[in-house]
Amino acid sequence: MNQCSVLNCGVNVINNPNKETFHRFPVESIYKEKWIRVINRGDWAPNKYSVICSKHFKEECFMTRNGRRILKRASIPTEAVPVKFKVKKPQLDIDILSDPSQPRPLTPRRKKLIVQCSKLRESIRKKQTTIRNLRSQTKRLRGKYDKAEAIVVELLRHPYLQDQLTHKYIEKKTTMFSIRSVRLYSRWMHRRPAKVIIPFEQDFNNQLKKEKVIDLEPVLVEKELKKKLDKDTEINVNRKESHKIQENIAFKNLKPIVPNDIVEKRETKIKKRNFYLSQKKVYDDNGEILFEKLKENDGRISSLLVKLKSKKERMRTNQMLVEGWRLIVDGLEAKCKLKYIIFSQIQDLHNLHPFLPNVGVQIYKVPYKEISKWSDLETPPGIFGVFEMPTVENIKRLSKPLPMVFICDNIRVPGNLGAILRVAVGAGCESVLLTKGCVDVWDPKVVRSAAGAHFRQPIYTSLDWEEIPNHLVSDSSLFIADSNVTTDYTETTDLTSNSLLSQIPVLPYYGVEFSNLKHITLVIGGETEGISEESYRLATSTNGLRLNIPLQRGVDSLNTGMAAAVIAFEIRKQFLQVWRKEKLEREKGQIT
Repeated sequence: MNQCSVLNCGVNVINNPNKETFHRFPVESIYKEKWIRVINRGDWAPNKYSVICSKHFKEECFMTRNGRRILKRASIPTEAVPVKFKVKKPQLDIDILSDPSQPRPLTPRRKKLIVQCSKLRESIRKKQTTIRNLRSQTKRLRGKYDKAEAIVVELLRHPYLQDQLTHKYIEKKTTMFSIRSVRLYSRWMHRRPAKVIIPFEQDFNNQLKKEKVIDLEPVLVEKELKKKLDKDTEINVNRKESHKIQENIAFKNLKPIVPNDIVEKRETKIKKRNFYLSQKKVYDDNGEILFEKLKENDGRISSLLVKLKSKKERMRTNQMLVEGWRLIVDGLEAKCKLKYIIFSQIQDLHNLHPFLPNVGVQIYKVPYKEISKWSDLETPPGIFGVFEMPTVENIKRLSKPLPMVFICDNIRVPGNLGAILRVAVGAGCESVLLTKGCVDVWDPKVVRSAAGAHFRQPIYTSLDWEEIPNHLVSDSSLFIADSNVTTDYTETTDLTSNSLLSQIPVLPYYGVEFSNLKHITLVIGGETEGISEESYRLATSTNGLRLNIPLQRGVDSLNTGMAAAVIAFEIRKQFLQVWRKEKLEREKGQIT
């Protein structure tokens, strides 16, 4: 029952005059802690059913969505609660403020700020020193550049150089020439020469020390022309290479000329393959398995598997779905008719090669993603098989069964029903009868948990209790696997079931001599519903017994499939012991 968690509120579902709404505690831990602090309940902790009514929230905390009044996220109850939620403000130290002469104490936060400030100052000092160094370097370079530019201007004014520099390329690139000359002169500018001696001056008095004469012949012009020619040749070479690459690509794209004989053989092979697939043939002329490769999300696969997942469509088409190559082999060994195979890996198909028929199976190859999409398992085996549902008349047994029949009463868990069918095949039952209310026996989960029992065991489904005596032998002894062994039935509400239970005696499963009986019928109930009243009535009318499996203290009951296995194999053991004794006596009589 919803009841407000606020102390002394008293609003709940019954006592709610103002029609307040109830709101659960938020999932976020921050807001959850705020709500708990506000309602002030001490060591109390909320659970998944704890709520707070709407009268403790302000009107601003609500909003309307699709005609409904909803609480906004991050809203806190502040109305009519023991403690109102307040944000804690930092408290100032009054003694420090009153006495300004006293030094301010070093808090951890202040120490951290002082360290950060010192680091920032050091970084600023380093940046300032780098800026000063850069400025001084730029000043020095600017003076050298001015001197070199003045020398170049003087040289260019000379009449001899003007005659030499009449080439068209140099006229266009005078600026570039001056820059390159400045670069060359910068090599010897650090020597600080007193005068530059030019070789084509006629009259000069050389009173200076002997220095290497600077040669200003037009070598630079030749170098520039050579570089330009080299670039042109490189461009031409690159063009030739690109043409060769394009020719190679075009040659590769050319389709090879295939002879007409090979083309005709290929076409006839494809036609023959398509014809075999249309006729539902499994093997080709070379003995290889024929299959059709489909793309992802193919309509044929999706429509087929959707029908097989529905109980109504399974019964209409009379088909069942099997997952895993071992279950497909079990069905083929039991001579059941296989209709479709859907697989993703060829190795799984090779495992089926010795068991497949020659005609009548359509085989499709699809991606593994498509199979994992339709499978109920986390790691699907990668192969599906679709069989026709085996009937009671078509099932062939490999050995003689025991005179024993199972009746499944309201078994609604697929895994339990599959386990019971597996036990019935292993113990050697004649048949299994399913009452109305049991899970569908052809459900893929039941088929997978039964591990091929559907192909070996006659199963009668959806039977009424009036029809069950028609499927039993007239002198059959009926037993009910029942975990209820109490003798006091006054606490139960159903009086008719109490009277029926009191009429049926209870025995341990190993306390009955099953080998002395002609035929045995064992009723197994579900874990949720238990044994129905109709089964008790059938037991009273046929003088039946209730069988119990003694368990350790504190354990109520076993799993349905496990209990059926314990009782069924006890019956099998007793019958086999009697049959062996009879066989030995016969052999002794023949010898004597």
